[in-house]
Amino acid sequence: FSLVAPFITFETKQTVIPTLPALAVDRVVEATADAAPTVPATVPEVVEQPKGLDWQMLLLVIYFAVSATFLVRFALNLALVFRRARMGERQPLAGATLVLMDEPTSPFSFLRFIFVSGKDYQQGAIGPEMLTHELTHVRQRHTIDVLLIELLQVVLWFNPLVYLYKRAIRTNHEYLADEHVIDHHQNVNYYQHLLLDTIFRKNTPSLVSNIGYSLTKKRLIMMTKKTSKGKMLTVKLAILPIVALTMFVFCVRYAEPVKAHSQNKKEKMEKLIIGKKTFEVSIDTLEMIKRLVYERSNVKFRTNGGEWH
Repeated sequence: FSLVAPFITFETKQTVIPTLPALAVDRVVEATADAAPTVPATVPEVVEQPKGLDWQMLLLVIYFAVSATFLVRFALNLALVFRRARMGERQPLAGATLVLMDEPTSPFSFLRFIFVSGKDYQQGAIGPEMLTHELTHVRQRHTIDVLLIELLQVVLWFNPLVYLYKRAIRTNHEYLADEHVIDHHQNVNYYQHLLLDTIFRKNTPSLVSNIGYSLTKKRLIMMTKKTSKGKMLTVKLAILPIVALTMFVFCVRYAEPVKAHSQNKKEKMEKLIIGKKTFEVSIDTLEMIKRLVYERSNVKFRTNGGEWH
């Protein structure tokens, strides 16, 4: 939502200043152009200033250099996971693929692959709770979330919120997997002890879903916490006005406030001399005539302040 919202805009109506018809002004300028004194054009002397440091280019170089570093890191981690998937022994497991690895590691998953230590699996040291946990990651396609936030980090590495999102997403994946394990096996204490045993055997790439990721006191408390459906529905409904407010604040673009001319309020007028004629015009009209003069003729005129144009 935060990525799409800036591209959504709602246009608002704008008060337009009544202006003189361009054709009428052209006629005035053309009619008096012959009588106006002309000034031969002079070529200004160009003084080449010493070039300073191009900060914009420097920032672009730094941005792309850091982005390239994150992209290379992402590609290497991706290659590492697929390399392990090719090297390990594969077995089908409830619609997923179990990969038995030679080195000791805590169970982790990526796409439809579940990686476990081959020795621990053959000795029965990997309980069904751990496999259920990783199967939940596979079935709920948590790898897609992980890949998405990693790619966003490549582009938005300078935004600190990306790293907070990344941690929140990964932690939420573990909450979802823990919830499914507890509902399926109905043994919270035993499952918590299994998790504590696995946190000392991490040997996992950064892109995978790891059963021991963010094993904090809060995660252990969440396993025994019960939330009523009514409270969950209330929280979800409370998001709707927040979304509406966010759309209004960030998606409505106002034009610059422009005040129409008021006949009752006396405007500041300027005297404009074209040839032998003097005109009294408003500042807005004067600016418009300036633009026309610059574009279409070489009439010389001045304001009541004495400045020549």
